Amino acid sequence: MRSKRNLHPGKKVVLKAPTMADLEDLHRMYADPRTWWNRPNHRHLNMDHTRIMLESWIEDWKRDDIGYWVMRERNGAFVGAGGIRRRATMWNMSYSIMPGQWHRGYATYVARCATLAARRFDGTAPIFLTTLAKNLAACLIADKLDFVVVRNDFDLLADAEPRRIYADRPVYDEEIRTYLDSKEIE
Repeated sequence: MRSKRNLHPGKKVVLKAPTMADLEDLHRMYADPRTWWNRPNHRHLNMDHTRIMLESWIEDWKRDDIGYWVMRERNGAFVGAGGIRRRATMWNMSYSIMPGQWHRGYATYVARCATLAARRFDGTAPIFLTTLAKNLAACLIADKLDFVVVRNDFDLLADAEPRRIYADRPVYDEEIRTYLDSKEIE
């Protein structure tokens, strides 16, 4: 049986629980304007922003024994981050891939692993994935996972851009509101 903290299902990449040693790589990704092409106001402008985010991810692992992973090639090269995170009584799925690593299947891979992990840890909790409608790659990944659109609205933190909220199953409006009301550090 594989350890919950280090998943090695891929031939090319390793998913591992984050540590403070990942700070510089995470900051490099989240400070890159290409990472935030769809939400430029979310770009990390200083290391403290990334440190606070990373500390919250590490705390998730301490509390829940699951959270967002850091993804690296087997040789240690940084690829990105993503996975699932508790958000109220449900799961939030998120992923970011280094711009130089896009279009290689890494986002789909981590999204599939996150779905499997969420179902293993608490299959009764819905998994949500939120993206701007113009992020076609994320919409395609949600489709590959057989997620359903549970709400179309506007992201007020992204200049009121059209947003899609997906879930791994039909959900009640109350669950969507609870999901949206819960805060997350990005």
